[in-house]
Amino acid sequence: MAKEIAVIVPAWNEAECIEENILALDGFLGSNFSSHEIIISEDGSTDGTDRIAGSLSARSSNIIHLHSDARLGKGKAMTNAILASGAKNIFLMDADFPAGLSCIPRMTGLLEGSELVLGSRFKKGSAAERSLMRAFASISYNVLVRLLFRTGVRDHQCGVKAMRSSLKDVVLEMRKSGFFWDTELIVKARQRGLRITEVPIAWRERRVGASKISVFKEAYRMGKDAITLWYKLNWMKQPFPSA
Repeated sequence: MAKEIAVIVPAWNEAECIEENILALDGFLGSNFSSHEIIISEDGSTDGTDRIAGSLSARSSNIIHLHSDARLGKGKAMTNAILASGAKNIFLMDADFPAGLSCIPRMTGLLEGSELVLGSRFKKGSAAERSLMRAFASISYNVLVRLLFRTGVRDHQCGVKAMRSSLKDVVLEMRKSGFFWDTELIVKARQRGLRITEVPIAWRERRVGASKISVFKEAYRMGKDAITLWYKLNWMKQPFPSA
């Protein structure tokens, strides 16, 4: 029988926080859902995260560890985990849990009326603790994506989102393996006419371990990916598969 929910946690070099956070998540899901699974999609870690994730999986049947020896990229790690899940609903959350756990039942509860529910750091009612540099880069990127694709979405890069398992058909069409993956998912879901709901969340930057992202380097990369995708859709006229 399919589990009620799968929470997917992409992890690369998260040894400082992965054990504590996954155990807390396992307890929270057990108290709020009839059945659950946690998929740690561990992506070529070099700091012992793989050993910790393997130990957690051995201790609990609710915890699944997907390991890659080579670095695949966050997007590819999430794709592999989504396709491996057998749950009815899927929730994505970064390993440092930037939005806390209470958003999980709140957002999955909205899947009755939407195929994809996005956490937003920019929608009215949100509260985001972010550096000025990160906020500027994120706002600039989101403005660009809204202009190019008319998605109606304010935050295309938030790592917190819920989806129905039916979105596996969209995920199968994903091409990007890096941080543009989130935007590609939204654009392709919108192109298929799927219902997308965006909800405000409380967000804080990581407090355990250093960020592994070079903000402006990734912003440049994602901006380039966005323009490339727009070109393919509008000039090369590459069709999306039917839903």
